[in-house]
Amino acid sequence: TVNNGKKVGSVVTQNSILTIDDGSIGILAQSIGGGGGNGGFAVTLSGSGSFEGAGGSASVSIGGSGATGGIGKHVEVNNYGNITTYGKQAAGILAQSIGGGGGNGGFSVAGTFTTGALGASVAVGGSGGTGQTAGSVTVTSTGNIETHGDQSVGILAQSVGGGGGNGGFVGTFGAIANLGIGGGGGAAGAGKAVDATYNGSVETFKERSAGIIVQSIGGGGGNGGGVIGVGLGLTVGIGGSGAGGGAAGKVVYNSTTTNITTHGADSAGLIIQSIGGGGGNGGFSFNGAIAATIGIGGKGGAAGEAETVR
Repeated sequence: TVNNGKKVGSVVTQNSILTIDDGSIGILAQSIGGGGGNGGFAVTLSGSGSFEGAGGSASVSIGGSGATGGIGKHVEVNNYGNITTYGKQAAGILAQSIGGGGGNGGFSVAGTFTTGALGASVAVGGSGGTGQTAGSVTVTSTGNIETHGDQSVGILAQSVGGGGGNGGFVGTFGAIANLGIGGGGGAAGAGKAVDATYNGSVETFKERSAGIIVQSIGGGGGNGGGVIGVGLGLTVGIGGSGAGGGAAGKVVYNSTTTNITTHGADSAGLIIQSIGGGGGNGGFSFNGAIAATIGIGGKGGAAGEAETVR
């Protein structure tokens, strides 16, 4: 079930499930927030000449901001039957709530061309949109699960926050003065609590096919936009700041009678993780001018915190 950010009611199965082909998952339950749209770019150019030393022109350009992503909602699966899959990338149970990513900020370019006159260019990159939070995920299963294809985990339960959008890039070109400010990255969304309870047996036979994975993952912060400025006079560039990563939620795994067997390479039996999202990188600043230049790189974003696992 893919429900574009709406709540997915409890998915309940009691009968046996068998899938044969690649990508054919036994139970797939997802709530996925939509991604925010990207901001529009902006380009402005101006030019002028002088008469007896008088005259001048200026250009200003501002990129559009990225939009906020959609929220992922709660996902719940209750399985009481046996599940067998034979294809590649065919998990037994895949339950996910995923926050939508923020849109990228629009880039901005401003240029002024003059002959013997004053000229100035100002450009500001659009800010990245905010990534949204995911919902909590609950999985309860008592049936036996077997997977026989590569990259086919037995049970995967995840809550994943949306990544922040990147700030817009900036370019300025002017005869006398330039100012460029890169767009700031968008903040990331948080992963929420994940709770899995399993009493049965899980067996996987091929490579990269873990038995059970339970994860909460914060989204990555958006990167700040870079700046390039070139002019004859004073040229100033300020890179956009990177945004903070999203926090991860608490992860709980409960079991009293689980037997987990894996046969392939790179196939862990049980993985339980809470992973905070990484902060975005600050934007670079590169400036060149005959007279004077000032370049300030953007600040990097802080990483998101992780929660307890048990």
